[in-house]
Amino acid sequence: MLAATRGDVIISNSSTTPALQPGDTLFVPSAGRYTSVQYHHLKGDSINKVYVIWLPGSQVTSPVIYQQIKSYDMSYACVKGMRHINFYGTHIFSYGIHDVIFKSCQWINPPGSYKDQPPLQWDDPYSPVSMVYAGRKYQTFYNVTYTGCLFDGYKNVSVIQISSNWNNSNHEINRSIALDFSFVADTFQHITNTYPVSVQAVAGTGFGCKVRNCVFKEILGPGSVQKSHSSSILWYGSIDVSYCFQENSYASLLRSVPGGWSGMAGFLNKNTAVRVWRNIIHNNLSYSAFEFNRDIGGYRNEENGVYAIKALCVYNTVYRTHRASYNGAYYGFVADNVNQDTLECSYNLIVAPEYDYPFDASRGYIAASVSSAAKHQKLAGNKVFKTWSKSVLKDTLSYVPGEAALLNEVPVNYPFITQDFAGKQLSPGKLPAYAGALEAEGPARQE
Repeated sequence: MLAATRGDVIISNSSTTPALQPGDTLFVPSAGRYTSVQYHHLKGDSINKVYVIWLPGSQVTSPVIYQQIKSYDMSYACVKGMRHINFYGTHIFSYGIHDVIFKSCQWINPPGSYKDQPPLQWDDPYSPVSMVYAGRKYQTFYNVTYTGCLFDGYKNVSVIQISSNWNNSNHEINRSIALDFSFVADTFQHITNTYPVSVQAVAGTGFGCKVRNCVFKEILGPGSVQKSHSSSILWYGSIDVSYCFQENSYASLLRSVPGGWSGMAGFLNKNTAVRVWRNIIHNNLSYSAFEFNRDIGGYRNEENGVYAIKALCVYNTVYRTHRASYNGAYYGFVADNVNQDTLECSYNLIVAPEYDYPFDASRGYIAASVSSAAKHQKLAGNKVFKTWSKSVLKDTLSYVPGEAALLNEVPVNYPFITQDFAGKQLSPGKLPAYAGALEAEGPARQE
């Protein structure tokens, strides 16, 4: 049990007597009230993690006085149940951090006290240990997971900032590369803005990232500046986004610059891609559900080891997009293609596209070529419906295909699709048989 129940706390291998060893568990008292908590030199091993478990009722809170806290040299550790309630500050992860899990943690700010600082920032540009990649894996952040976490109540900020180009002169483009980060069943909600700032839930540069079963609600956007573009996820590199749900948001679910990385093996090969599948996007207030954009990569280019890769956008459901918004008349498609050379956008379902404008079938509503025409773009098996009806979807809550089998589609094998949106495993020999994120209730149609 942690001895301290108040104030600023540093949790490390020497927080207890005797010191924590791999496989040990440290409990944070249920009565704990902390101003800040940091993790230093907290190290398990690949077989036995160190666990830090926050007992119910313990929390970190500092509503007014800004706290800048730093964690470093942390590996093979699991932090469970840590709660930040009305906390004004930024937790900076500095160096030597890998194979770490944050499970069922919370960062919550009440209405009227939304915070304008990112609660989590991966990299300290002022750290004595540089995180500019120069050929060694320890110069990256890797194998970090957030699972079952809640982020609620932020304004004018990217909530999680992961590995960016901190040097304004663009000389440190290889700074703080993130590898194999995962977000699983996390919730991001109530992220607001004031003109002209755009906001994101997660923003970063990295490779092999996975976002799965997450919820994004009320991710809002800027006033009247068309080029200020909010997004739930803004990602430079390679990423998989699957089984996620976004609702009542100004933002794209994913705005990405697809890229693979030659710095280490495994992050640039024929399978490296940006992939989005089995997601549901409901009531998008502006922009399209996804954007693939090769125009905003900056110095993330071949000279710095970042190469263009393919993108796939398949089996997603988009219901109700708004064309005229704060930004004027723009797009309300499944995806925007901005000079992304290789894109497949197939077997998606969009219902009530641009519902505030007259329906125009010639617009297509699947992939919008925002800049020049795509060189290699495949569109197949998509379904577009002017309005909702029970023949299309059973209702507007479950998004299950309706009674008329209008969403039936020829099954296609994408190796990365193994489940329905609801988590129903597709048994061997059964492939997705319907356009959109969900299968119909009952047995799936055989190939």
